[in-house]
Amino acid sequence: MTQYLTLSRAARLVGTKRGSLQKKIRNGELIAFEGMLDIKELQRVYPNVELEDSTMLEKVDRYIENALAKRLRKDAVLPDAETLMERIGIMSQELAAAQAEVSRYAGLMNELKPRVASLSGDYKEDTFEAINHFKAWFLHALEGEELEPLPDSLLAREAFLRVMAAHVRVMPSGQEFFSEGSTDVLDAGLRGGVSLPYGCTDGSCGRCRVKLVSGGINRIKDDAQPLSDSDISNGYFLACNHTAVTDIVIDVDVAGSSNDVEVQQLSLQVQQVERIDNTIVVQCRYQDQQRLQFLSGQFARLQFADGSSSEAAIASCPCDDSALQFHLSDQSNAGFWQFAANELQAGQSVMVKAPYGDFMLDAESSRPLIFIAVENGFAAIKSLIEHAMAINSADEIRLYWLFSADKPYLNNLCRSWADALDEFHYMPLKVATDIELEQSLENRLIPDCQDIGSHDIYICAPDDSCLSISSLLERKAAVLDKRIRLEPIRAN
Repeated sequence: MTQYLTLSRAARLVGTKRGSLQKKIRNGELIAFEGMLDIKELQRVYPNVELEDSTMLEKVDRYIENALAKRLRKDAVLPDAETLMERIGIMSQELAAAQAEVSRYAGLMNELKPRVASLSGDYKEDTFEAINHFKAWFLHALEGEELEPLPDSLLAREAFLRVMAAHVRVMPSGQEFFSEGSTDVLDAGLRGGVSLPYGCTDGSCGRCRVKLVSGGINRIKDDAQPLSDSDISNGYFLACNHTAVTDIVIDVDVAGSSNDVEVQQLSLQVQQVERIDNTIVVQCRYQDQQRLQFLSGQFARLQFADGSSSEAAIASCPCDDSALQFHLSDQSNAGFWQFAANELQAGQSVMVKAPYGDFMLDAESSRPLIFIAVENGFAAIKSLIEHAMAINSADEIRLYWLFSADKPYLNNLCRSWADALDEFHYMPLKVATDIELEQSLENRLIPDCQDIGSHDIYICAPDDSCLSISSLLERKAAVLDKRIRLEPIRAN
């Protein structure tokens, strides 16, 4: 019996990137059917996959621990008892149905075998030859000599993953993500890099309203329920307070561009202030159950208690919804920097108006990625990298961070990414002048990437540096302009 998998589930199953499978399909190495993969076809291309091969899952765990600086609670990974029992019950029903179907086919084969063996009659010579050929093939096939062995280890691993995580498909965009344990659908979607609509944390705003097309869900929070009886009877639910019990399909419009997210204004509380050389890393937490909906790479306008204000890239990713991070540089306007450097402390409030900008990852592309950050241009780049890791599509991610201090201010974070993920490569490059900046990239980046034109390149730097780096790549490596995305460092 043929078993088809979505590309996301197949990639998770064999521990590779979704983009890697897409590339193999385009090259004819893998055969897909309407965007789905036969599990036997997957085993043919990845014959050495074993149930114990949990490398990719371990890497993802390490990434979440190191890159997002979170401690995962056990109940955030393992399904609760109710969800677990329901998933096992559904899989038991599927197993029983599959066994019944196999039994029916076995009975049919047992009945068909003697009937085929007894075929005889007064046939024309070519017909008789065809019948004999069919009989020989059929009886030979029943002996099992031509039957491919079932990929038992892959099937077992797939069953295990289905118990641990539900697969969520979003229509009409076709995006996919996994809801692990008993995580609510909204958080799972954001962690998976899908820009579902949202606005609060308690279900009161109703913005995360989605329609269930198929599959089973459970309500896991006793928060407010602003949906009408009509909405509920028509299959709508709040993604922030329901978990996926089975694989589900939901219908909701997701944000794909800056035009899809309205500018919001909210108050944040400063949680932590850390001065590293000439950069101040500010961690803020939400207040009053509000949450900012934004896309990776966008920026905000900040106003502090003394009235000073400035623009700053949102250095966090929507996949980490617990806080917002900003990297403030001494290149900001004087009044803003003086307040941030001398008076800003934990507990103070900051007014945020956001999001702005369209420096965003091309989520549809599976091309390898190159990120180039100059000084605290790393803030916007950090957000994009975390998003790229969340959607798990690029075979290769390269970060070139050009700096003038002793070392980049978040050097350890970048090294933790490189330690956790084989496909992530980190190259810090110390430079003192714009000439050195271009020389460093020409001497390091271009030789590193022989096929640099096949990459998507994202650059965040001062205005002049953005233009010079882009020009260098076009002149020296023939990179097409459409493959390069530029963002100036925000410091107004």
